Amino acid sequence: MKKSAAYMVNDTILLQAMSLTDSGLWIAYGVVFSIRVDDPVKLTDGIRRSLANDKEYSTIAPMAGWLYFAGN
Repeated sequence: MKKSAAYMVNDTILLQAMSLTDSGLWIAYGVVFSIRVDDPVKLTDGIRRSLANDKEYSTIAPMAGWLYFAGN
């Protein structure tokens, strides 16, 4: 199953893929699509593209490992 988060801010919808890590955590992942609510064609395309970015069982590090990747 593909997952994406949608947020509405004024007249704009923000879409971003949600990816399940191999440790079982869901994280926002990939490009954030910003689309006006009055543009149904771009909204439909944005939903499809956002869902295509979902990476189930990704090896993306969970938050506990982020400090290591940040060099701390």
